[in-house]
Amino acid sequence: MLLCGCSQAATYYVSPSGNNANSGSSLAPWLTIGKATSTAVAGDTVVIRAGTYNEFVDNSTSGTSGNPITFVGERDGSGNWLTIIDPSTAVTSGWVAATEFGGGCYKHTGLAFTTQELTVDNKRVAFVYALTNISSSVDQAYISSGISNGYQFLSLPSAKVLYNSMSGASNVWWDSVGALWCATGSVTYLRFRDGSSPNGRNITICQNAVASQTDVANPAINLAANYVTWSNVLVQGSACQIYVTGHDNAIQSNYLQNGFVRVKVSTANSYHNRIANNSMTANYYGFSDPGAWQTGAPNPAYNFVERENLYLVAKFLMGVDTSFDYGLYLLDAGSSNIITGNNIFKGIGVGIDLFTVVASYPPTTNTLITANTFANAPSGGILLSEGELLTQCYSNMVSDCNINVRLNHVDASTDTNRSGYIYRNTFWLPNGAGQHFYVHLSSPSGQFRFPDYWVYHNSFSGGQVGLSISSYVDANGGLTNTHFLNNLISSTEYIDGGNSDIQFWTNASMIKTYDYNLVTPPYPTFPASTNPAWFASHNIKSTTNQWVNTLGMSFAIPSGSQAINAAIDVTVPFSVEGVSYPALPVTPIAKTGTDWDIGAYESSSGVGRIMRVTNLHINSAHVP
Repeated sequence: MLLCGCSQAATYYVSPSGNNANSGSSLAPWLTIGKATSTAVAGDTVVIRAGTYNEFVDNSTSGTSGNPITFVGERDGSGNWLTIIDPSTAVTSGWVAATEFGGGCYKHTGLAFTTQELTVDNKRVAFVYALTNISSSVDQAYISSGISNGYQFLSLPSAKVLYNSMSGASNVWWDSVGALWCATGSVTYLRFRDGSSPNGRNITICQNAVASQTDVANPAINLAANYVTWSNVLVQGSACQIYVTGHDNAIQSNYLQNGFVRVKVSTANSYHNRIANNSMTANYYGFSDPGAWQTGAPNPAYNFVERENLYLVAKFLMGVDTSFDYGLYLLDAGSSNIITGNNIFKGIGVGIDLFTVVASYPPTTNTLITANTFANAPSGGILLSEGELLTQCYSNMVSDCNINVRLNHVDASTDTNRSGYIYRNTFWLPNGAGQHFYVHLSSPSGQFRFPDYWVYHNSFSGGQVGLSISSYVDANGGLTNTHFLNNLISSTEYIDGGNSDIQFWTNASMIKTYDYNLVTPPYPTFPASTNPAWFASHNIKSTTNQWVNTLGMSFAIPSGSQAINAAIDVTVPFSVEGVSYPALPVTPIAKTGTDWDIGAYESSSGVGRIMRVTNLHINSAHVP
């Protein structure tokens, strides 16, 4: 007879008052999280007690299916995160005047590493990527600035006015910056707007493994394992907070702030991960109102110009023509990752990005992005780029992002069967600012194979325009495989209608399907009384807006709306304009009525009858 030995799962403890020579018990906890990650095995739980842990966490030991390794921090009864992981280094003294810049700029010399992230009072500070010639980036950001290098930005007078390239409007540059840093070798430069000394202030800096703008090889938590759960921790201070390269992990109920990216999921081995119920923010220093800024007005409100300047700083001075800030970044990731219940807010770039760039990798397949809130992103809320397949993006609330949803690089040569489903989302923008849905190419010429996207049962409120395409898309065939059905677009132009878009308007093949949508005034500016050639027969032009556009609105369809019972049923095989299609994905919510309503929400008289959106909001106030 064979006797099988079974090991019993253990619970270990870590505490700032512990000792790594201890047993790791409740009464004799370890000092560092690193000790726990190197000791815990499948089925074990590690309780990380309240306090701040100044370490990089290398998490490379895997659990197993059914027996994950669990790391859990502590929160109090009010929801405050009490366990903090912050690998940054305090530099509260040792700053000396950088006389080579003139007045106001300071430097810290002799550091053991090159700074990759800098915070003041745990807030992310903007930087300029080089002290040397950066004129190509500056010229894209500002009109006739006379600035060619990073030295000049660190020396700008506190009242200096620059003219922004996108709108041509001007603002005091420091109004949306507050502070600026740059690092070269072992020297870090820092300038506050008022030129005050950094000495005595709560300043931290953090290194990265290599001095690359886009590398996150030294994150606060390096999760290079499988079947591991992290929850209830506040992570901050690093260039990346959590870097996931394994599969079947869970990142849930954490608060993540600062850095180039809050959570990065990368490599083809990073599949079946669940990123759920986290709060993610840049917690940016010096400006608390990021969000949509593009307007059709020649003289936009000043807060929109400030927002635009923040976008220009993040895209051109920090990112070298790419937004250097992501809440969640799935780069060359694996299949079937689930992103749900997160509150991704007040970044300085993009909320979430899916992007596969390694040609030998399979596409990022079957990603579910559901029940999240994306808010206040100066670049974009949801960015879907090349190398994604069968993405489902549904039941999200996207608000006040300069582009709420962007389909990017739809001409990518690596795409052979790219597809996605965007449905039952609610989108909000301030009246006259930002774009709900934008489509862009990576180049003006090349081979174009436009992906198959289905956009249905969404509700859009406010903004400058509902759907906008770049001139490259217009010139190369339009959205030839994209379908728009059952969407409700209120208080905005439903399509970019300027004179430059006449080709897009007059060519029926520019959009594959555009039907059963309800659009409300103002109508497109050109031609005012003519429908686009692709505007099919079941669309409805309402003479009144469906609701008053206010932040926090319910999106419920009012009684008597033309959207009631006016949608096509896409939960079963259906036909539009004589073309048959299979049923589209929806969550399993039964309908008891005979017809569907247009939009993400049903009418007030039909509660429970059709697909209701429930957006999850996480309290972002409970942080130290």
